[in-house]
Parts: sequence; C-alpha cells; structure tokens
Amino acid sequence: LCKAGNLVAGDTFALYFLLRLTRSGRKACHKAVEHLRQLDADVIYTAHWAIPFYANRLKGKRPHVVCFCPDVYSNGVFNVDCNDFLISTKAGYNKANRQRMYAGGNISLVPFPINTQAWEYRTPEKKAEMRRKYGISENAFVVVLSDGGYGLAKLEATVKHLLRSKQELTVIALCGTNKKLFSRLSEKRDTHNKNIRLIAVDFTDSVFEYLACADVYAGKSGANSIAEPAFLGIPIIVTKCITYIEKGIMRYYVKHLKGALYIPSARRAARKIRRFALEPYLLFSLKQNLLNVADTAYGSDTTADLLWQRVQELKLGNTEFPKE
Repeated sequence: LCKAGNLVAGDTFALYFLLRLTRSGRKACHKAVEHLRQLDADVIYTAHWAIPFYANRLKGKRPHVVCFCPDVYSNGVFNVDCNDFLISTKAGYNKANRQRMYAGGNISLVPFPINTQAWEYRTPEKKAEMRRKYGISENAFVVVLSDGGYGLAKLEATVKHLLRSKQELTVIALCGTNKKLFSRLSEKRDTHNKNIRLIAVDFTDSVFEYLACADVYAGKSGANSIAEPAFLGIPIIVTKCITYIEKGIMRYYVKHLKGALYIPSARRAARKIRRFALEPYLLFSLKQNLLNVADTAYGSDTTADLLWQRVQELKLGNTEFPKE
C-alpha cells in the first residue's frame, strides 16, 4: 500500500482493498476477526494499523482500540477508525492534529515505548561488559549495521567496502532473518585484512547487547531500527530509505534531531565510517544531540497510564483500581 495508492483511491478504500479484496487479505481478515472475537477484550493496544480495521468488523461488542504509530510522522495506512491514536514525536503530533483524521482528532503525544531492558545498556560500564562478552577490545572502533528484520538494503554492500579499510575496525552485521546474507558474511570472516574483524549475527533477540558495543550505527531508516541506537546515543548513518515513510524518519533524525547523516552510497558510507574511526571526536555532536532528547522521548509509563485510564472508564467508571 503506497502513497500513490492513497492519493488516488483515498486512505479508506486503499486500506479496504489491501485487507479485504486481495486474496491474502480476505484470508487474513477472516482469521483475525475470529481471533479478536475469541479474545473478547475490552481494550486493545496495537502498533499496527490492521488491528483497528479488523476490530471494526466485529459484530456487537467492539473493544476500545488504542493505536500507536511508531513512525515519526503518521501516514495514510494509520488513517483508520480507532478510539485513541498515539504518536511519539511533537512534529508528528502537530501534523496529525492539523489533519484531525486520526481517531477523529483524539490524538495523544506519548514517549516512544522502547523495551524496558534498553535502559540498562546506556552506561559505559555496560558497554565495557558487552565488549568483553563478545571479545571486542576496549579501544576498538565498532560499527553495527542492520537493515531491519529482513536484512534487505545496503548492509552487504557497505560491509564489502568496509572490508577494504586501512583503519582498524570491528564490524558487526545484524542479518535478521536473511539466512543467505548471514551465510555469505560468515564466509567473509577471514578477510585477509588484519585491520578488520567481521562479526556476522543471525536473527537475535539480543540486539541491545550488540548496539551497546557500537561507536556508530549504519542501516536503513525503519522506525524501530533507528529508535534503538538513537536511544543509546549512537550516531546514525542512514544508508537506505525504502518507502516515503522511511524518508520522513530519515529527515527527522538528520534535520530535526541532528543525530544522523544520510549517505545512500554504500561506498561513501564506508568512507565516512573509516573517517570516524580515524577521528572519533567528529561523532561527539551527533551523539550529544541524541542523548539530549533520549530521557524525555522514550518510556512506556505515559502509554501504560493512558491504557489504565481507559480500562477504568470502561469497567469501573472513574473509580480507581485497588493498588497492589
């Protein structure tokens, strides 16, 4: 579902076409609606636009749907009927509020609900601990590369250019579910370049452990992919924007937060990483700009409080639940 489709057909019809008129959409819709019926929930919190669409097809009782948009700016696929619409950036909130499409204007600004485990990985002590765990020198310059869960962008091309580096580098390539990419990069561990240590990582749920080791991050501008290194104060090089949504995310981190660079050429991105390895002080302002907003831009308490309030309103009026 692309921007052009929304502009031509309108958000509502484009979403309906995707989820009801396509073969896979019809099959998924039936199963999803049945699953929601079995859940019989009073409140549903979701970060995907398909859930409100399915919930609106329930007959009889419908849950109160709270939809969180993980992107910097909302887009047409999130223009679906829900009870509460949440977004985590002031710029995105202002834009959505002007349009008043989302949840009929019932929009709330909340911090990005990052994994609670992320907070413990922000300290120098944790960075040192993770480097020891993975056998990385305390003084090594470490770059972590990731292209989201599927590993489909410029990660491999960037790694190939980095392998030619004259500067000493530790390159951690997070391959996601891309088994072929993991296999190819695993074969390149013996690069015949003594300056480079390449660590290829298969699909993992320990992303923060690898990020904690990093001096710089490079990859495509997915919402979660960028939010995690940004939270840790790791300067970012965006190498690919796959959709117009990701272009908006890239511009936000580059122009608004000033914590990232956009270098779509794998060769030039590798060159910039080598420059940072040679002169790491050049990363200071990028890192500091990210850390300046991290404490207020991330956290789950506000969202949890909103959900708790909705449960109270639905089940117990305005009375408070007994405290545990």
